[in-house]
Amino acid sequence: MVQLMNWAGWITAVSLWTGIYAQSSEDILSVSSRSFSTTTRDSLASETSAVSLAAPTGTGQPCGRIAAAVETSSSSYRVAVPAELAYECLTSVPLRPLAALATIDGIVKMVQFQSNLAYLKNPPDGYDNPPVDILGGLADIRNKASDNEYANQYDFEAEIATLLDSARDGHLGFDGITYAGAVRWRRDIILVSLSQDGGPSKIYNLVDFNHTSSPSPVSRIDGEDVDAFLQEEASRVAYHDPDARWNSLFYRLPAQNFGYFGIPRWYPGPTTTISFENGTEQTYTNRAILQEENSWSDVSDGDSFYSIFVDPSSARTVRRQASLRTAPHVPTRLQQVREILDDGDADVPVGYPEPYITGPTEVYINGYFMDHPNIRNLAVLALQTFDTETDADARRFQSLIEQFLAEAKSRGTEKVIIDLQSNGGGRVFLGYDAFRQFFPDIEPFGGGRYRAHESANILGTEFSRLSFSQNGVGYTSPFNYHSYIDSSNEPFTSWTDMYDGHVINNDNFTNILRYNLSDPNLTSSSTYGDGITITGYLDRSDLTTPPFAASDLILLTDGICSSTCALFLEFMTIEAGVKTIVLGGRPQDGPMQPVGGTKGTNVLDADYLTTFSGYLISEFADNATERRAWASILPVPFPIRAYEASVNFLDNIRRGDEGMTPTQFTNETANCRLRYTAEMATDPMALWGLVADVAWGGQGGGIDEARCVAGSYRRESWLEAPPVSSGGSDAEEKNGEARTGAAAANVNANGLDVRWAVAASLVFVAGVSFL
Repeated sequence: MVQLMNWAGWITAVSLWTGIYAQSSEDILSVSSRSFSTTTRDSLASETSAVSLAAPTGTGQPCGRIAAAVETSSSSYRVAVPAELAYECLTSVPLRPLAALATIDGIVKMVQFQSNLAYLKNPPDGYDNPPVDILGGLADIRNKASDNEYANQYDFEAEIATLLDSARDGHLGFDGITYAGAVRWRRDIILVSLSQDGGPSKIYNLVDFNHTSSPSPVSRIDGEDVDAFLQEEASRVAYHDPDARWNSLFYRLPAQNFGYFGIPRWYPGPTTTISFENGTEQTYTNRAILQEENSWSDVSDGDSFYSIFVDPSSARTVRRQASLRTAPHVPTRLQQVREILDDGDADVPVGYPEPYITGPTEVYINGYFMDHPNIRNLAVLALQTFDTETDADARRFQSLIEQFLAEAKSRGTEKVIIDLQSNGGGRVFLGYDAFRQFFPDIEPFGGGRYRAHESANILGTEFSRLSFSQNGVGYTSPFNYHSYIDSSNEPFTSWTDMYDGHVINNDNFTNILRYNLSDPNLTSSSTYGDGITITGYLDRSDLTTPPFAASDLILLTDGICSSTCALFLEFMTIEAGVKTIVLGGRPQDGPMQPVGGTKGTNVLDADYLTTFSGYLISEFADNATERRAWASILPVPFPIRAYEASVNFLDNIRRGDEGMTPTQFTNETANCRLRYTAEMATDPMALWGLVADVAWGGQGGGIDEARCVAGSYRRESWLEAPPVSSGGSDAEEKNGEARTGAAAANVNANGLDVRWAVAASLVFVAGVSFL
């Protein structure tokens, strides 16, 4: 058994790895240190360069002063400036009205592909968030821009981001470079939410546990009650579940992430003042970590910032282009960025024991076997992501799970914990494969659908004319009916057969779609698929016996589970009946959902949509009139640089749900909720031991209800008592009989990235050149 470092030693190690800086009353940048101070309230911050701003050589403008600091920096670390200075720079960037109006028009075209607009505007009963009219909100922003009501580019971009974030769907967003791409905000304090006595949690400064065995809880932040302040901060996070939003604010060991309080997506103000219950108080200067530092050298003011960072035609900026083999891309809103990096094995989280099964850094999966007083050889599979960079990494991911299960069986393992804490998703077919490795005898439903609208119909009508011999990418795209099969595993006969589906909640949708997992072009092809054959299909169809019964498995989450993670959990719980335990949540009793992130199953990036549309306009239009008509409808490149822009393309629709409500709008609670203690938050082995005790220590070997947070225990699995849809509007079927169907999109997504990305150099064999 590996001895873990104690809390104090671990905090020391964190500070050594992340760097500690001091602030003075002078206008200086962060000063990095590699030593650990035990005499002051230490800061936890990313390593940054030491550069003085006392005598800048720039223009005197805020942006110019930052540029001067970058020029005089000789450090290899990121440059950090006071947050107030960065905010002054960003809010000095002028708004160019024509570009702003065209940006909104472009976002409206992109958002037409958002699968659940009608449900966001008119959510079913039981949904935890208020309605939001995305298209109406964009119209309001356009009107304000037209009336010159925005003082600067930053305020304009911030309002767009805030509107789309209010959808609580991590696949939907538009983050402009001024708002989200030029700097990353930092508070110089990291918080944790812990229960000392099993009661409601309190908030602590993480490093205080290195100074005293009895750290004082935080009582107020910037003069406001700590819980009220943090609830307001959490409301700005894009998770749909309020408990997941709460958890996302704090340090999380599995993700090696300091949380949104320490690393907010929004400007946190110039300082943060923390008051403690023992009467002490500390004020911290907030900072901004510069991104794309090489682009700052010619910045002198807000106008030059716009030219260099915002204008997409600038040669100084880098734009991610859609391509045939786009690497898997998890939207930043879902990424659990690892802020702590060890000089040693980066594939194992800092503070974790050495795993028995582990992958390289690119394949973040680890398997453990541990002794337990009441369980023979307890096993833990830690899956913090389904995201891999390459097809080879995807195959390695598949192989590691296979190795883990084989080793578990050879050891006579009785129980398995599947730890999904802070899992932002990844490749969708890795979620399918992981499920089928545990349950090769169950065919997952995986039903989906997308929104039917004019742009989709134009793309689908035209691309459905293509055959595979003409071009495999176009043939297997999401806008070609050949990519899909119906619920009876039969192909659709035409684009109209697939596309003309249902009117539900006053909006139009395709028929239900499923992935054809027996199609090698979709799965095992390295050209069109993910480069893996999913367990249970093709040459892996001989695996038919589950290695463990559902009752011998437990799923562990902290609510921060999105996209492919949500789909995997859906399969494990709804299809197989595995139970769930969830950690943390708001300082109150009651249940909590194990999935707090998006439950959508495929993201489409704006670059993909504009590339595909551009090809269609240039090559498929019969004449100039048709080209102009299509260009007025289909997505086109934005006139400003987007740091990130995407939509959720596919809803997840549950088997047997006659109302066909997207699972994003259903409320499913875990079987048991536990509060974090200090030991659980810093010692994975202690956490897993407790989870095992709770999961199998109750009556009849089931969950120990007495150890769950009051009001959070649920006896039945979701298979035994399926969650009820949160309502939903009556469906008027567009073509008569409703069709349960199935989607076979050629996807490389976690519900996340798409392998439908198109290469500008692709050429059709049948005489049609691609762009």
